Amino acid sequence: MFGPGDLENLRLKRLLALGRALPKRLGRPGMHSQGG
Repeated sequence: MFGPGDLENLRLKRLLALGRALPKRLGRPGMHSQGG
């Protein structure tokens, strides 16, 4: 059973994963620091 805190952690992990993957695809390291 997942609690509300676990769901939030999963969301944060997904956001972090996307935030790391997007800049790599775009090839713009500056956007990571600006959008983070």
